[in-house]
Amino acid sequence: MIAHLSTTTSFERTARYLAVGNSTPAPDRVLWVEPYGGASPDLMTAASEMEDLSRYNGTVKVPGYHLILSFDPEDAVGKQEMLYVRDQIHDALGFPDLMSTVVAHGDAYYPHWHELICRVDYWTGRAVDPSFPYHTIERRLREVERELGLRETPGRHGRLPDQTFQRKFDWTWLSTEDKQCVRAALRDATSWRDLEGRLAKRNLGLRIDRSNLTIVRGPNQIRAGTLHRGSSLRKMEERMGQTFADYARSQRREAAEPLRTSRRDPAERPVADPGRASGPIPPHRSPPQRKGAAPRTDGTFHRGVGERGVGEGGAGGTKEPVGNRSRAAPPGVRTVLDSLRKLARIDAERRTAVQAVENVRRRQLWQTHLHDLAARTVDARKTLETLFARVYRDPKRASARYQILSAAYGQATAAQKLQTQPGWFGAPTPLGRSAEGELILQEAVARGADYADLLRSTQEIRSRLVADGLIERPNHERRSVAVPGGEAPEADTVQRIADRLGDERAKEVLQADREDARGSVYWESPELPTALARTLSHPVSMPDRERISRLRRSAQNLTVTIRRRIESLDTAQMTHLRAAIQRDPRLRESTQVARLLQPGRSRARSGITR
Repeated sequence: MIAHLSTTTSFERTARYLAVGNSTPAPDRVLWVEPYGGASPDLMTAASEMEDLSRYNGTVKVPGYHLILSFDPEDAVGKQEMLYVRDQIHDALGFPDLMSTVVAHGDAYYPHWHELICRVDYWTGRAVDPSFPYHTIERRLREVERELGLRETPGRHGRLPDQTFQRKFDWTWLSTEDKQCVRAALRDATSWRDLEGRLAKRNLGLRIDRSNLTIVRGPNQIRAGTLHRGSSLRKMEERMGQTFADYARSQRREAAEPLRTSRRDPAERPVADPGRASGPIPPHRSPPQRKGAAPRTDGTFHRGVGERGVGEGGAGGTKEPVGNRSRAAPPGVRTVLDSLRKLARIDAERRTAVQAVENVRRRQLWQTHLHDLAARTVDARKTLETLFARVYRDPKRASARYQILSAAYGQATAAQKLQTQPGWFGAPTPLGRSAEGELILQEAVARGADYADLLRSTQEIRSRLVADGLIERPNHERRSVAVPGGEAPEADTVQRIADRLGDERAKEVLQADREDARGSVYWESPELPTALARTLSHPVSMPDRERISRLRRSAQNLTVTIRRRIESLDTAQMTHLRAAIQRDPRLRESTQVARLLQPGRSRARSGITR
């Protein structure tokens, strides 16, 4: 488990992010919301209550905490385990019963939840301020991981005695003397040129990696902020008075200036052979006629003309300068194109794998939801049959007729038939003929409406699952069965019954309606939501998440390499590169390639190794 604790000054802004995010929210972004400390179950209402509570303090400037806890993708955790971990964290920090709201998200391939916490205590009006919160949280998380059997993630701030923290970067390539020189350079440098000059003496360079200023030597790198506090990219740019991107562009212009001055105008170039006069070739110095060449009217000859001859519109004219040779890219551009094609292929594989993981997660979420819906549907049907058992001698047959009529012709028709012609559903009991039996029938109409609503919700879910491609579109066969009354059924009537109740349930109720009460045999068949949940429970291969991580790391490393190569291209080469990308459909449709070529997207694009 990995925890992240940050502060917030606006509960409403944070709650809006938890609800909808920064862009179009995913349909399964918010899985469930759990309030604590008297907060409202509605997320935005709870944020307003926390805002009002924080005003009672009057002195706190940062009234809220935003706690995020992420689990390993392989950890099988549910709501109870997530809330148990939340209680352990609050107990370790010594929080009182603070007002907070836990929001679980399902839009990632790993389970995680967010918690919006109001630091102001409701009873005392004081703001809590724990000491060394990361050490306390990570220490307790390591104990909970071992207690629940989850994957252990040794933290940087807190870990158990037998655990070892693995740093993201290896510092062994940087000696102690190098560290001292780098700290002094970061502290005393007055310009980017001065800083690069100091680092060059130690065979080190500067680079921007994901909007971070890094010190590099060959393939090794380390963030400048880890060596000297206050050396982040933003703070260094404020101190230098110039962005690193502007400095890198000025360095490239200075490097390209000698090349531009060395190029002269073609009119000013000296003649290679002063003794040879310029101008048209005199007749006595005409070049010898080549084999297969045809003479022109002015005494010259066509080049490369064969025996087919030359004429107006003929195919044997001079060779055009355009063609494959004009589209041939320089070697540097070809190298970038090969890297871009590899990046597009890796990104496509990663997106496919991530989409497969999201599909499996959505299948599991829909399966859980359908299991709950199936239980509610079965309970509603049993309640309806219990009411029919009090007023009808054959409650199974009466319930079957009611379900067929409701599924084929609508809930309103079935309710009206039950109130106006109750004898149509079967022989009544003595209680069914009394005034109390009429009240029971009215209750049955209400319970039947609940049952119909649950089936309608299941139909909507099936339509959505078909649209998302998680299940196949149902293809019902024509059935030779009888509807109530003995008349032959129409195809669309049987279709509506099967669509509403499900194939197996439709067979059951139709069979129950046809058979005699004394000889009828009834069995339990799944409802429509149970059938859908069973369809989604078919085994589906889970993609390898380690492979997704490897593809993501490969794409990131390749992106850094491509950025360096693109920065070294001149204007003509960039023109060749863009033209080649437009001719390649795979590169033209890749978002990663478009992001790399988009100017001014981020400061990281201008980072190059010096």
